[in-house]
Amino acid sequence: MGIHPTAIIEGGARVHASADIGPFCVVGPRATIAEGTTLVAHVTVSGWTRLGARNVVQPYTVIGGEPQDQSYRGEESEVVVGDGNRIGARVTINGGTRKGGLRTVVGHRNRFGAYSHIAHDCQVDDDCVVGEGTLLAGHVRVESAAAVGPQTCVHHFASIGRLARVGTCGAVSRDVPPFMRMDGYGLIQGVNAAGLAGNGVADDVIATLTKVFEIVWREGRSKPEALKLVEDQWGSVPLVRELVDSLRASDLGRMGRRRDVAASRKGG
Repeated sequence: MGIHPTAIIEGGARVHASADIGPFCVVGPRATIAEGTTLVAHVTVSGWTRLGARNVVQPYTVIGGEPQDQSYRGEESEVVVGDGNRIGARVTINGGTRKGGLRTVVGHRNRFGAYSHIAHDCQVDDDCVVGEGTLLAGHVRVESAAAVGPQTCVHHFASIGRLARVGTCGAVSRDVPPFMRMDGYGLIQGVNAAGLAGNGVADDVIATLTKVFEIVWREGRSKPEALKLVEDQWGSVPLVRELVDSLRASDLGRMGRRRDVAASRKGG
């Protein structure tokens, strides 16, 4: 397709010759679009945005808009998007603020459902799914191969752990541990066995994580006691170690959000 005659490519924009820019798209003067990326139609890429290779962006999406944060004062605020992402219709991905390094980052091979919102200073790693209408508030991190169901709101500074799965139509106010399934309102339901198996985790490791789930969330022990018991029995298993470290780190932040450690220490 190349660049459609109704598209507007502002002076200074860098668009690879193999990119497809569809009808009525607008690419701002500071934007960069790499090889093989397609803007289907009516897409706006603004600000200091870098779109990697082979992304597909559906109509009425806006990437690189100003952060919706009162601290923003017009600084050079980046959005960096990797390769092979599928970005649905009417998605918004905003730039970062000074509090988050002035950068919002999306990795590779992610899928963003229609009407989802990725706010300032978020970090979405690789191979993640963000469902239709899901809202990620500022400073949220979604770790690799995690999935967040449709119509879910995730609180500022919360983390969705690696290979975790969050249900639909909920509100996530604290960190979601890696490898677990959480309903929309914070209840850990079990191990994300299907997601783990689909990503090559061995059956015996999944079985071990299931035993860990029972000890930590079902047996009524205090958290310190449960984690010590888990460490004593399976501390040498890398995924168990990752889970325990994540649970302890969440306790250091404000309201169970490990990315909120700095705000907790300042008391603000």
